[in-house]
This record gives sequence, structure tokens and C-alpha cells, in this order.
Amino acid sequence: MTIFGLLKNVGKLFVALILMLFLGGLAGIGPVGAAGRTNQSALQKQAEVDLNGDGTAEKITFTTDTKTNKFTIAVAGSSQSVEYEVPDDPPKGFSIVAIDKTDKYREIVVDCPGESDADTYYIFAYDGKRLDKIGAFSRSVDFPGDGSVRVEDWTGFWSSHDKYVLDRRKHTLKKVPQEFYYVGVSATVKKTFPMYTAPNQQTVVANVEPGSKVMILLSPAPLPEGSRWYLLKTADNLVGWIKEETMQDHLDGIPWAG
Repeated sequence: MTIFGLLKNVGKLFVALILMLFLGGLAGIGPVGAAGRTNQSALQKQAEVDLNGDGTAEKITFTTDTKTNKFTIAVAGSSQSVEYEVPDDPPKGFSIVAIDKTDKYREIVVDCPGESDADTYYIFAYDGKRLDKIGAFSRSVDFPGDGSVRVEDWTGFWSSHDKYVLDRRKHTLKKVPQEFYYVGVSATVKKTFPMYTAPNQQTVVANVEPGSKVMILLSPAPLPEGSRWYLLKTADNLVGWIKEETMQDHLDGIPWAG
């Protein structure tokens, strides 16, 4: 093979690689939350899309009513109206996602801007007869295309992560239960405090020394109302539980916000 033939083949391989990377990136595109909102310029107010996989495209329309602060999404004579949070910043339209890339269904997502980037994402599905709202999630939403929706929410100094699985027969998104949320935030002890063997227990594992480092590992899921407990790991690899109120007074370096 001549040097020119070799360069030609290398060029073809390079172009193929670029196309694979580009198309792969497109496949994962979906609304996102606080880290980077939905591309507002890409949102639609009307479209024709086959939502239920029957081979016929349905007409989708989106409108807002500034008097009632509601948006309406309509598909083939069936509609849903939802009140949005910020009157001065109504939603701009909808986007189409594939929650499950292995089926022929497509879903509608409306991003409603919220205070402090706490957007709410409303998800709608059409079964050929009726349009249903199947989910409403705050902060950040991702659609990996495997039949699930991944939701990230801010909880004061860390982000919780939940997974919802699509039940196509019931037209719902079901939350996958977790025993704990991973926190993964490090801090420095400024005042000594005891760690306990379990939440709401009085057996002390250790008294943590000022100036030492700790890692906040876990929080029980779902998050309880009122006082929260967290599992900590000390610099010498002991683990124990403390209340959130104790952390506020005894630990430095925690990124409290919101």
C-alpha cells in the first residue's frame, strides 16, 4: 500500500470515530437541572411526533396562560394543565425524550424555571388515547434511555440521587427504594462530639477530637422529616452516627447552601 493509500484509510477511520462520538453524544441528550438548564432555544411549542409507537405522528401543542400561571400541553384532543411556579418566568416549551430506547414510545418534558435554579421537570406520556402526567421532579433530571429517570436534588450541603423506573403497563414512574443516600462530604472537627452506634441510640462509638478530619458517608433514605442523622468515618476508620444539628455546631468545611 502506498503512503497516500494509508493516509486515506487513516482519514476514513478518523471521520468514522468523530461520527460515533457525535451520535453517541446526541443519544444521551436530555433536560438537565441546576448544573445547566434545558437549552431554552431548542424547546418547541408545537410538533408532530409518534408518541405511542403506532406509526402515526400525533400533533403536540404547548401554550401558557399568564392570567392563571398555567401551561397546557395537548396531544390529539387530550390535554394536561399545570400551574408553574414563577409568574415572571413561564416555561418556554417542551422537549421530546426516550425514557426507554428499546421501545417505540416517546415522552414529553416541560421544564418550569424555579427559584434559585430549582427547576421542576414535568413528564407526560401518551398511550394512544390519553395524555398523562407521569412525573414531576426538581433540580436535575437525566434520561439515560434504559427505561429509567435519574433525579438529583440538593439537600442543604449534598445532593441526593434517586432512580425511577418506567412501568409502561401502568403508565407510571416507580421510585426504586434505597436504604441510604451516599453523601461523600469531608469536614474538619472544630469541637469534640460523640458518635453513636445507630440513630437515636446512646451507645458511644468514639468522641471525635478537634482538628481531626471526618468523612460524612451516608444519610438514611428516604430523608426523614425533622432531624436527620448521618454516618461519619473518622481519620482512624471508626464509623458512627450524629445528628445534623451536631454537625452544624461542631464541623467546619461543610458547604451549607439552600
